[in-house]
Amino acid sequence: MSVTFKDELHLYGESTDLKPTTSIKTGAEFEENDTHIVYYYTGSAWKRQAIGRVQAMPYLYDISEGNVPNHYAWTKMGVYSACGTTDIDLWEGGAAYTWLTAAQTLSVVSTQAEDAAAGSAGRTIYINYLTSAGITGRETVTLTGTAAVTTTNTMYRINSVVLASAGAVGAVSGTITISKTAGGTGIAFISPGLTRSRMAIYQVPTGWELYITSVTYGCHSATKGLRFITRATWDADNSAATTFFLPYADIAMANGSLQRELEIPTKLPAGTRLKVSTVADAAGAYGTITLRGWLEAV
Repeated sequence: MSVTFKDELHLYGESTDLKPTTSIKTGAEFEENDTHIVYYYTGSAWKRQAIGRVQAMPYLYDISEGNVPNHYAWTKMGVYSACGTTDIDLWEGGAAYTWLTAAQTLSVVSTQAEDAAAGSAGRTIYINYLTSAGITGRETVTLTGTAAVTTTNTMYRINSVVLASAGAVGAVSGTITISKTAGGTGIAFISPGLTRSRMAIYQVPTGWELYITSVTYGCHSATKGLRFITRATWDADNSAATTFFLPYADIAMANGSLQRELEIPTKLPAGTRLKVSTVADAAGAYGTITLRGWLEAV
């Protein structure tokens, strides 16, 4: 796309656009729509915006309000209603998550006909994904009920699936399944009556670092206990990426919930895969988790 001038001091465009230097005022800002990185004009060149360290309100509040350049609030939820005595990942699939090994188009389908362009329930969804290079992308998919539709873009990671539009129901009616092939095993879902996926599965995009600042755990169902293990493919002790998952937190709890603020945020660099796993002491435990923090451009 071409560069857009909001006014003489604020410009917008893509990272691939050539930033203009003719008739540009010193101090003008250019925000890249696809990366959200902000640059300022020195009078002779574009420089990446530095981050101020003096703030009148808490740092995380400033991030939420958009006052800290190149920082964006981040939330990840995971839910499964029947955790058992086998180590599984916390997502709607109820099993160890199978990561894609190559970028490809994906199949999208519902179990109900009402999830369609003219239906009363879900009509379109956003799939927020990463390419094989780790670059973020978003595709809008029009649902076609129980007939599978194939994505236009090839996708390597699915970081979230969100309802984009709906009829009077205001949520999906059936289970929305995203899989490698039509009728195949799902790699992401939206469950009936909901509006977004709940999968504690994530990969940090290229050009970004993830800082996790808090975790909320929850479990219930009679007297069953549940163990939560947060894992990532990053060895913080040796500052090295791994091909396997290392534990970052490991707690066990019975019925109830726990909110934990992290005194020192957990930092995960670009390319790191993150997941939360669970093991129950008896079948049928209901587990939930919410992680919060921010993404920071690097």
